[in-house]
Amino acid sequence: MNGIFRAVPTLETASIWPEAATVLAPALELAARFYSADDIQSRLADERMQLFVFELDGRVRMACVTQVENYPRGKALSIVVVGGEGFGLWQDWLRDLAVCAQQMGCGILRSVGRDGWERAAGFKKMGTAYLMEIEDVR
Repeated sequence: MNGIFRAVPTLETASIWPEAATVLAPALELAARFYSADDIQSRLADERMQLFVFELDGRVRMACVTQVENYPRGKALSIVVVGGEGFGLWQDWLRDLAVCAQQMGCGILRSVGRDGWERAAGFKKMGTAYLMEIEDVR
């Protein structure tokens, strides 16, 4: 059976979020400094973020949360968190997400992630993100 990658309509996010949050658990753990699952759920509800899922056999196998960023010279769709199981099943999701980004008026798809996404997902590495704990600065 073929799976489907789709944007989740706002009215459906509350019902599908618990299952999506489960597959996103490792990514949410890494993003916990910036967003909790509840933070994301509230932003999905008021349309500040968007939820995409890959479903197979009636189950969410992958989920992706994005947000549109507006810049003076255009818009970018930024991937906030992504994760799931069975990467080989949904590895073409990025192409589908790029189509959705275009439909939203975005000219760029952005993400920050671990090394390997460049190879696995086809991103072009432009730099490396670093994090400094302010309390560590002396």
